[in-house]
Amino acid sequence: MAISRKGKVILGLGVVLAAILFLLYFGFSNSTAYYKTVAEVLAESEDLTNQFLRVSGYLVDEIHWDAENVVLKFSLATSPDDTSGNYLPVVYHGIKPNNFEPGNEAIIEGVLDDNGVFKADKLMVKCPSKYEENAE
Repeated sequence: MAISRKGKVILGLGVVLAAILFLLYFGFSNSTAYYKTVAEVLAESEDLTNQFLRVSGYLVDEIHWDAENVVLKFSLATSPDDTSGNYLPVVYHGIKPNNFEPGNEAIIEGVLDDNGVFKADKLMVKCPSKYEENAE
């Protein structure tokens, strides 16, 4: 039994629509990230393990840059003046940003591993000088 021309068009449109819906679903589901603070990640670490997250925090003095292997290890605190020692350890494989200094706010994206170490895929550091008001 042969399919009519109208049937072929409908079948073709159905396949195209299904492909578009498939791409939209998987494109959006892989790009969504829960935005958390350092305090929330530390408090809920067991529930957040192996989930893709976006975390905002402040860089502390514990910064180790291995230029040979292009590995940056650092910690994030809940505030720039946090001295509690209750920090989120982070490992990032990539180039160290120029404004990567203690006290600056950073946003990281990645996954929290079973040991409580955040494996960052993306690292963005806010530049505080851009947001300070000019004294006139």
